[in-house]
Amino acid sequence: MGNARKAIGKGLAVATLVAGAVALAHALKRNQKAKMLKLAADDAKEHVVAHAKNLGGVSKKSYAKIVDAVLAEYGNMKSFTRAELANLAQELKDGWEEAAGKMKGKPKKR
Repeated sequence: MGNARKAIGKGLAVATLVAGAVALAHALKRNQKAKMLKLAADDAKEHVVAHAKNLGGVSKKSYAKIVDAVLAEYGNMKSFTRAELANLAQELKDGWEEAAGKMKGKPKKR
């Protein structure tokens, strides 16, 4: 009976360690995905503003179309889900005032 209890105790200890390792791996993966989304959001914002500057300034409606066009390019990447892209699009569209301020600069020449 004593050996059975020790075996059960060891089994529970191993299971706890494995569960902790799996939880840590998932947390790190989510953190990595969050960083990747943040970088993509910053990159997309720069692309959107650059497109708008090249057009010489745009209305809010035109800005939304540019956001959709830029994020359509991101949609071709397998890294992001549709929900993530939809959230990113909404975030960019909600940032219209900030983007409008950035667009007041001179258009970039290529």
